[in-house]
Amino acid sequence: MSSAAAYVLGVVDDSSASTSFIDQAEFCRGVLGLDVEFRRLSFMDLEPERPFDIVLFCGVLYHLQNWADGLDKLAQRVVPGKG
Repeated sequence: MSSAAAYVLGVVDDSSASTSFIDQAEFCRGVLGLDVEFRRLSFMDLEPERPFDIVLFCGVLYHLQNWADGLDKLAQRVVPGKG
């Protein structure tokens, strides 16, 4: 049994990168036919309408100036007991 997510959001702050990760992700979305929204912004600035069931926080923590604030923000973005 498989189920699809009702909403998937990808965020990245690639302003200091030499390539656009959003452009790459949008290309993959089109090729694979995925229903995903992408936003170019910092995770720390993300203010969703409601918490997420699952948050993948891959490759983010070591880039943050204050990792404790990042973990606090992460805890605020996930439904308690789900993620």
